[in-house]
Amino acid sequence: MFHLDYLHEKGFITGEFTPGAYAAFAILPEPIHFIRGKITAEGQQYLQGLQQSSEVAMES
Repeated sequence: MFHLDYLHEKGFITGEFTPGAYAAFAILPEPIHFIRGKITAEGQQYLQGLQQSSEVAMES
């Protein structure tokens, strides 16, 4: 869940959390649930970079 919140904070995904994203709380009052998300254009570029890095690493 923290990773999804991180991606949301960095703008790689748009996400819907209930009751809200982790960053909004100092102490978590109740469990937080990830409802849905969508990858952004920045997220697509980030993903492509990860895939290219993985392909290069596998060739080495």
